[in-house]
Formats: sequence, C-alpha cells, structure tokens
Amino acid sequence: MRIELSLWQWQRIADRLPPTLRRRADRNAARYKRFVEEVLQVATGDMRWRELKSPNGSWRTVYVRFHRWSEDGVWDRVIAALEPSPELSGALQRRVGEHRRASKRRKQRSAEPARDEP
Repeated sequence: MRIELSLWQWQRIADRLPPTLRRRADRNAARYKRFVEEVLQVATGDMRWRELKSPNGSWRTVYVRFHRWSEDGVWDRVIAALEPSPELSGALQRRVGEHRRASKRRKQRSAEPARDEP
C-alpha cells in the first residue's frame, strides 16, 4: 500500500519540523515528503524495513534517518501534525513506540557488565 500525503498534510508536517530540518525540507521538499511517506508505508502496512522499496535509496537509508528522527524527537512533532488523520498518526505512534522500546532494551543490554561463566 503506497501512502501519499496531501499537500495540506505535508505542509502541516513541514511547519512543525525543527528549524534546521525545516530549512532542508524546504529546499528538498519532494525528497523529505517521500521519506515521510515511506515511513508511513512501513508503519501502516505493518511491514519490515527490508521489504521497503525506496526510490530514495536502500531501505537501510530510510531506516537510519527514521532512527535519527526518533532519537531527536522529530516523530513526536510529525505525529502531532498528523492528528487530523488518526489512522496515520496512530500507526506512526505505534511504530515509533516499538522502535524506542527496542532501542532502550539494546542500550540496557550493552550497558550490562559481562558475566563470568563458571
């Protein structure tokens, strides 16, 4: 299922991006809009990142940017912008929440001291 944001939806999202990111998105609106659509495609389609066919590059490129935006709290702003579309905002909120929980578990595991085996 391909997600296509309306111009109105994209403008609401772009207006809420942090200033530096907003300037980049203004210069490359089509690429940034497509990136958000690809993330929404993964979120609403309940698909794995590796299943994503991206014209912007490999699935990994999309995932790495998704991860950065998650770490920086950008997705919270996007979710707020998408509130008038509850199916999109809800799916994205679930995907971001799953990602954050998994990232937190990975960080906790890597911070644990190594156990000595008998």
